[in-house]
Amino acid sequence: MWSNIMTYPGSQSGNERMRQFGFSLLELLVALVVVAIMASLALPLYDQYAERTYRREGQAGLLGCAQALERRAAATFSYGNVADTDGDGVGDSGAGPLAASVCESRLDGRYRLSVVADEQHFTLTATAIGRMLGDGDLRLDSNGYRGWDK
Repeated sequence: MWSNIMTYPGSQSGNERMRQFGFSLLELLVALVVVAIMASLALPLYDQYAERTYRREGQAGLLGCAQALERRAAATFSYGNVADTDGDGVGDSGAGPLAASVCESRLDGRYRLSVVADEQHFTLTATAIGRMLGDGDLRLDSNGYRGWDK
């Protein structure tokens, strides 16, 4: 009798109300499966996009260093002695890692820059390392030839 006073005609009991506003375990599992499928499709696409972006950064780094070499050659009339073989940041050879005094590259551990240069020509190479390993090397020479060894 008291239950009729506490509830109104057409109202629902507490258990029915909980079912209406809550989620069942099956519904949560279905939502989890949908999210997992979407993530499995999105992550490889993101990785491809990130690698393409890092490759573009490597190409931009090569172009920036080529411009620095051109400015140096305009001042010294030579591309020689731009490689740093002893690690002090100053060019002392024609082949090896590019000297920091010539070009400060910001390739963040994805590419290693090296140069082969003589008095009149140079070839810059960005060798893939770290996450980009296996992506191939990027090349740029003093004649403007650009290459990618995939």
